[in-house]
Amino acid sequence: MKTIFAPAAALMSRLKFTQRFSLITVLFLLPLGIALFMLMSRINTDVNFTQKELKGTSYLRAADALMRHTINDWILGLDAVRGLDVNDAALVQNTIAIDADFGVLQSLDGQYGAALHTTQPLALLAAQWNKIKAMPHTVQRQILYRPLVQDIATLIATVGDQSNLVLDSQLDTHYTMQAILVSLPQAQSEIADIGIIGNGVVGARKMFDDQQATLNALATQLLSVYDGLARDAKVAYANNPTGNLQPNVDVLAGAASTSASALVDKLLTGIVQAPLINMSLDTWMAPVHSALDTNYNLWDAQVTQLDALLNARNSADEGTRTLALGLTAAVLLLVIYMWVGFHMAVMKTVKGLEEASLLMATGVSASPELLQSYSRDELGMGVAATISKMASATTQMNSTIQARTSELTEVSILLAYMHEGIIITEADGMIKVLNPAAVRILGTGFDNAVGHSLYTFILDPRFRETMHSALEAPRQRHIVDVALMNRIVSVSITFAPINEGTYEGMLVLQDTTELRTLQHLQKAHSGAERV
Repeated sequence: MKTIFAPAAALMSRLKFTQRFSLITVLFLLPLGIALFMLMSRINTDVNFTQKELKGTSYLRAADALMRHTINDWILGLDAVRGLDVNDAALVQNTIAIDADFGVLQSLDGQYGAALHTTQPLALLAAQWNKIKAMPHTVQRQILYRPLVQDIATLIATVGDQSNLVLDSQLDTHYTMQAILVSLPQAQSEIADIGIIGNGVVGARKMFDDQQATLNALATQLLSVYDGLARDAKVAYANNPTGNLQPNVDVLAGAASTSASALVDKLLTGIVQAPLINMSLDTWMAPVHSALDTNYNLWDAQVTQLDALLNARNSADEGTRTLALGLTAAVLLLVIYMWVGFHMAVMKTVKGLEEASLLMATGVSASPELLQSYSRDELGMGVAATISKMASATTQMNSTIQARTSELTEVSILLAYMHEGIIITEADGMIKVLNPAAVRILGTGFDNAVGHSLYTFILDPRFRETMHSALEAPRQRHIVDVALMNRIVSVSITFAPINEGTYEGMLVLQDTTELRTLQHLQKAHSGAERV
């Protein structure tokens, strides 16, 4: 375990506390920062996705308005083709409305055209409309409306493709999008086709086979569109957490489906299956206008609820982003706050340790309460316990030192007043300690003796030999007389082991000049008596 953490411990031991905290904080915040970045990227992607969908619905409102006014212009022009002027004022107003629709679309295209890729299709539509608008209300003009309506539907589909609407994966918004982007515009076009072709048949009081086949196909497709809308609506209602779709859409969807069924019934009973076509144009066009109006009402309701769902989702995503950033900022501030507090606590412990060290350096024992007053964490308590042990050991050591000092003082006094010279040397004869008597016997000064070889003061070869013999036989006393300063000095040498392989010698020097002279005289006197 220690081996695993050894590199980390080695690194931390080289850093100051501030650097350690900074390094740990960076390493701690790095994965959090990466996680937050990924979360923010995901939320921002969702927000941008939804906002692009909202751009799409804004554009679709203007595009569907153009579709409605174009279909209305197509239908209003039918009477003018027959030479009737009953719709002239309505046609003028409708032309103004279509021009206004193009103005709105061009304004939106200036904002969203690059993102939705609508600039070129819109320019082609404007060119088509300008061409139609310049023509008189003839059959040739009526022929150009259907391609214009189809191209408007293509523009709507382009907006759906480029605004992410077709990529929406949530079921309630997906099926609502499907209704306003595909199903309802398709139904508008089919209702207009049924109305225009049926108008021609009713006006002529006869129907050709190709007209009958086209009307039958359009009727089948129209009913199929509303059947699909009903199926999609059930799925959307069942997967609509906010519960806004069914209360605001279901009644209008039922009315649109009923109006479409009424139109198909009128088509079958009054035209396709009728033995004689004798109803008036107003009678025929009434269900056509009703089917279109209920379709428009349903489209408006659907796009309003889709905007509500998208705005709610966008608000939720932005709220999540704000909450995540707020919580991250709060946690980061808390981490910084606790980091500073931790640093201050450690530095208080360090300060307490410094004071305790200074007190101990001056010879005053530092109490554990001193450190505990700075910090009560593990470090402070541990250091306090260690200081307590050190204080106890220091007290005991001081007592021992004082006792030994007292003893050494007594020994020093005794050595100072001894007549014999006392010298302590290393194994090689280097003088470590000597008393005043030894200084006097050696005939030198204290400072000149300590740290110098004893052999420089006692030159007698017998002394060196005796020193070597004493070193080879530790604990045994060896005595030799040497001539020193015209005196005879008896030197007692004993080497004692200090620690393994280290010896120190204690030498006792005694001036025996008078004793040796007396002994010599006695010996001479004894010899004379024998003669």
